Amino acid sequence: MKTQFAVLLFPALFAVSAAHGAQEKVLIIGDSLTCGSFGDAMFEDLRSKGKEVHLFCTESSTAEHWLKGTNPKGKSCQTRAGSDSAKKKCQPGGNVPKLETLMAGLNPDQVVLALGTNYIGGSKKNEDASVALSKLATQNNKDCLWVGPPRSTKKVLEDGLDAFYNFLDERIQHRCSIVDSRDATAPGTAGAPTVDGIHRTKESGKKWYEAIATSITTARGSATAASPSGTGSPPPERGGSKTLVNQKPVQK
Repeated sequence: MKTQFAVLLFPALFAVSAAHGAQEKVLIIGDSLTCGSFGDAMFEDLRSKGKEVHLFCTESSTAEHWLKGTNPKGKSCQTRAGSDSAKKKCQPGGNVPKLETLMAGLNPDQVVLALGTNYIGGSKKNEDASVALSKLATQNNKDCLWVGPPRSTKKVLEDGLDAFYNFLDERIQHRCSIVDSRDATAPGTAGAPTVDGIHRTKESGKKWYEAIATSITTARGSATAASPSGTGSPPPERGGSKTLVNQKPVQK
C-alpha cells in the first residue's frame, strides 16, 4: 500500500505514514529530565517493543511552552525519532513546536507528557496550560499518560510535590492516566540519586524509568481492553483504584 505524506507547518520535522498496519506511534513530550537518561530509557524501551517513537524535550520547559510553541530563555528543543541513535536539535532552529502542531502532523496513538518539575508551586497559568495540553493530547480519543515529577532534594520542589500531584488528580486524571514517580524516586531507591538535587544520574534515570515502565507500556487501549466487546464500555473497578470519566486508570 502506498505511503502518503502530509504537508506540515514544519515540513522538515516529520512525515506521516498512512499505510495500513503501521507501527503504533508514541509521542513523548518532556523537560530536561526527559532529555536525560530517563527519556533515553523510555525511548529505547518503547522502540524495542516495536513502536514508532517520537521524543521532543526542552530544558526548563513548562506546559505553557509546549502549548504556545515558545522556548525557555537560552534553551533549544531536542528531538529523537525512529532509528536515531541520539537527539538532535528540533527544526527549524531548535524552536519548541506546539503540541497542537505535533498532534496534527504525527497523529500519534499515544501521548506521554512528562512535565511539572519546572512549575511545581508555580503560577496558575501553567496549571491551566497543563489542562489545555491534556485536552489536545486526548483529541480524537488518543491515549494519554502524564508522568508526574520525581522526588527531589530541593526543598521548594519537595515541599510542593504532593500539591502538584493533587492538581494532576483533580484536573488532569479524567483525561490522562497519571503515572506517579514518587515511590520510584524516593530516598534509598535506585531512582533517587541526582547530580544536583533534581536531575538524575545516568543510572538512576534509567532505574526510575524501569520502575514505572509497566505503567507506560501497558496503558495503550486500557479503556477498551478491559471490555469483552472491545467497544469502550467502562471496565470493572481494579484493586481500589478510581474509575475515571473516560476510564483512564491512575497508575500508582
